[in-house]
Formats: sequence, structure tokens, C-alpha cells
Amino acid sequence: MMDLKTYGYTQIEAMQGGLLPGNGSLPRERWEHDVAQQHENKYVQDKTSYLIDKRAQNKTNAMWSKQTKKKRRMENMNIHFETLINALSRQFKKDIISADCQTKPLQGGTVGNVYLVTGIANTADGVKLPYRIVLKIQQKWERYSDPGSWRREYDLYASDLGATFSDAFRWPTCYHAEINAEENEFQLWLEYIDGVTGLDLTDDMYEQAALELGRYQGKLYAEQPAVLQSLTNLSHADLMKNTYLHYRSWPVVYDYIRSENCEFPQHVRQMLIDIDEHADEILDRIEKLPLVLCHRDFWVTNLIYADGKIALIDWDTSGWGYLGEDLASLIADEADIDHMVENYQRCVPAYYQGFSEYADVPPIANHCVYELILLSFGYRLVEWYLHTEDGDEKTKHVRTLQKIYEMKTTPVLG
Repeated sequence: MMDLKTYGYTQIEAMQGGLLPGNGSLPRERWEHDVAQQHENKYVQDKTSYLIDKRAQNKTNAMWSKQTKKKRRMENMNIHFETLINALSRQFKKDIISADCQTKPLQGGTVGNVYLVTGIANTADGVKLPYRIVLKIQQKWERYSDPGSWRREYDLYASDLGATFSDAFRWPTCYHAEINAEENEFQLWLEYIDGVTGLDLTDDMYEQAALELGRYQGKLYAEQPAVLQSLTNLSHADLMKNTYLHYRSWPVVYDYIRSENCEFPQHVRQMLIDIDEHADEILDRIEKLPLVLCHRDFWVTNLIYADGKIALIDWDTSGWGYLGEDLASLIADEADIDHMVENYQRCVPAYYQGFSEYADVPPIANHCVYELILLSFGYRLVEWYLHTEDGDEKTKHVRTLQKIYEMKTTPVLG
């Protein structure tokens, strides 16, 4: 068993020696954000602190202090007056002639910088309007196997994809988008949505998110609007499969669950081993499911519930995927552990119901959400367990695996 502590490796030494997968992933780094980077890639090694999971930046000691670097960027950030006025004029649909502003960084922004800009805008007829708007600044960087992802959100906002959303399920409105002449940095001025997000989401909100996701994907699948054919910068359908195969080839996690030193309950270990032994058959089943437009980062912190509606942020990993991929993230990706099984029971039928309102859907009895959860997060949870020294964190990861195990024998409702 290749336990890094047992063998005397530090996190950085393991990364440099190629013992960690990809770019030397840190304990909470999201696989969607940096999959299978090769340790030889010096650029990525030098930029590791930018690739840390959104949750890791508050839970893990990064190699560089991101807060210090963000503060430095804030001090050096100049907001162009004309750009701000243009964005506010579109936001209010009025002639804005002046505005003051204050900025503060928003949580997140691991591969970009996100700020809340607030102040008072003045209209041409003398009305003062308080405002809040989000500024997202993204610089070019290269994600393994997905070099266009850094600018994907800009490309999507520049397309007609926004017309495919409904009032009940949408992304934040973009008031201004621009990319520089060198095409290595873009800005998005986005609607600020104040609502419930993260672990504050209730079970009913989970279910509604699943229903609206199903409706959105089903509608696009059935109607095949022309905009889908025009979107050239999307992640590929094999991303989930390739990520799983990469993790399976990594001895640190693969050998651990098969070793005498593994501290997981035997039934949890066997669950992970079984998925490996039947992976070809399972992947074949999944690849027969409808191919749909996926967000690919559909976890609770990217969901905002406001006024009975769902808004979805951070579209840079979006692309083609299989029915249920996003639902797997909603249920298992650092979600509400205590209610994971209940949310699984409720969200799977809600998702299938939403999809079936627009398109034929395979029988719910043949859904692959449980398998998608294991393929996407099984080994990831093992990695997180091995690379944290926090006892509570270790317990959380084992509890999550236990809840996934319970899903196998839990019938979905409906």
C-alpha cells in the first residue's frame, strides 16, 4: 500500500516524484478542474496553487497564500469607467452617466478572480440606483486534455446558448463580456444573485434542481436547437470515463483499497473493487444512454436557489456527457451527507420526470446514477481520505462512501 506518510513523502515530494495523479493534486482539488496532469508539466507545477479545489483553499495549506495574492491583485485592479457604465446601463436598462464603486473578492475564483462590485449608479435624469454586479476576470491557463476550457464561459456567453434557458433554470445574465487583443484574458460582468446555496440547500431544493436539470437537458435533447451545433468549445463525452481510468491506474488509491492496511470497512472496499471488475460492462451501459449537454460541475456551491428558481454558475467545464452525470455530482459531490440517500431516492425520479416531459427516456429501473457516482467519486474520495491529516475530514469521506454503499440497495422513489 502506497501511503504517502508511511513512505515518508510530503505532498510536494510526492507530486514532484509522480506519486500523485495528474498535476500532483492537492487533497480537495476537483477532478473536473484538473484531470490527469502529468507531473513533468512544469507550468502546471509552478501554478499548482491556482488549481486547488474551491473547497481546499479554506481547508488546506496551499503552497502559496491565495488570499495574499488576491489582495495584491485587488490593489492593482483598475476598473475601466466606460466598461462599468456600459454594464450598469444594461443591467438597469437606463442611461447611466456615472457611478462610484467598491470591490471585494468573492469566495472561489481558484482559476480566475471573482469580485463583487457595489456602489451607487447615477442616471441621466438624476436618479441614484444602488447596485451589485459580479466581475469575473479569467486569465489563460491550460487544463489537461481540455485546453479551451479557460475561455469556455466567455465563448458560451457570446453564443446564443442563453436563449435555451427558462425562467426556472438559467445562468446569471451577462451585462458585458470582453476578451483582450492577445486573447489571453477575458472579463464577464454578471448578474449578482442573492439566494440559498451550498449546504444550506434543503432536500426540496435538491429535488427541484434535479427536476429542472432534467427538463433543461430533455428539452435540448428533443429539440436540438441550432446553437448546439455551433458550440465548438465544449468538453468531450469521454471525460468521466477517462478520469475514472486514470484513477484506476494510480497505485496510491488502487493498491490502498486492496491492501491489508486499508482502514475502510470491508463492504466499502468491496464496493470499490466490484466497480473495477465490472467497469467495462458498466461503461458500456452508460454509453448507451442519451448524450446530453452537461454542466459538469453541478455541485451545491454552483447552485443558487432564489425566488423558487434555480441559477447555475461556473460553466467552464461544460460539455457533452451522459444522462445522469450532473445528477451524480448533485447527490455525491460534497453534498449533505446526512441526507445523501434520501436525496438519491428523490432526485433520480425527479430528474427522470423532468427529462421525460420533453423526450423519451430509458426506464428509470435501468438508471446508472449509482454507477456514475462511484465512477466519478469513488477513487476521488479515497484520494481525499489519504491526503488529509484531519480526523474529521477522514471520517466524512468514509461516511460518504458508506452512504454511496447504501444507495445500491435503496430503491428510488417513483
